[in-house]
Amino acid sequence: MVSPLLSNIYGHYVLDLWFKHTICSQSKGKAYYFRFADDFLACFQYRDEAEFFQMLLKERLNKFGLELAMEKTQCIEFGRFARENAYTLGSKPKEFTFLGFVHYCGKTKNGYFKVKHRTNQAKLTASLQKFTDWG
Repeated sequence: MVSPLLSNIYGHYVLDLWFKHTICSQSKGKAYYFRFADDFLACFQYRDEAEFFQMLLKERLNKFGLELAMEKTQCIEFGRFARENAYTLGSKPKEFTFLGFVHYCGKTKNGYFKVKHRTNQAKLTASLQKFTDWG
């Protein structure tokens, strides 16, 4: 299984270090990046920086012969104020799926913002079906 190892090495040099040294140093607000194998999540305090990152990311990946999976790519408001902002507009706050979990905006018992998680039902059902087929 050389492929996952090469994927992680490639991701480290193509994305991890680039984000740390280039993107974070250019951001006015907070910027966070999480990667697991070939899936990653980039979080920005300001929407315009997230949109700018997405443009730079496409260029960066093209430089290495890679491209974004657009069906998995989205830019959403998420965080401390996303819930209240969505309710003010008469809608629900956005959620996203990462590594088999749906992440959503929630609150603690004391009313503070908290990222909450639940298992993605579609992924769970598919995994259980594979297990059943295997047995």
